[in-house]
Amino acid sequence: MNRTTTADDLVADYLHRLAQASTGLPAGERAELLEQIREHIAADRADAPDDGPARVRTVLDRLGPPEEVAAAAGAQAPAPAPPGGPAREVAAVLLLGVGWVAGGLGWLVGLVLAWTSPRWAVRQKVLATLLPAPVLIALLMTHAVTVATHAPLAAVVLPLLLAGLATTVLLAVRLVRRARA
Repeated sequence: MNRTTTADDLVADYLHRLAQASTGLPAGERAELLEQIREHIAADRADAPDDGPARVRTVLDRLGPPEEVAAAAGAQAPAPAPPGGPAREVAAVLLLGVGWVAGGLGWLVGLVLAWTSPRWAVRQKVLATLLPAPVLIALLMTHAVTVATHAPLAAVVLPLLLAGLATTVLLAVRLVRRARA
């Protein structure tokens, strides 16, 4: 008995091939890829008045072979973290956070460590570079407010510095967690 291939059979076969081709991806990314493709196919099928096998083949052809879709998803996946701990990144966070106090040399060393980090993407490297900014901005604002208003230094300094320090610490914690991930 010869069975006719239905549109649902074509979709199931495509998703099965995609699942096999994407086994090299981490489980979460693989599941997300399969769900995105499944939703894309369903949306395309819902938009068409004719949902037969010919229409589904067109939808699947536009997506491309499952092997190419999986390879493209793998190319977009972040590289696994290198072996060893995030010692370079922790040192970078410490030096960038407080290295500016000692004439800036520590900040420069931290900058080099951050930008040569194999664990951080460009976004994290930029955040690390700007790590001392909240404290420095708080210091500048404190100076400006106390000069302009002659307000008692303690009334202005404490809230601004605490806000700057808190922001810097939160950024530092986030960066270290990203380096460990």
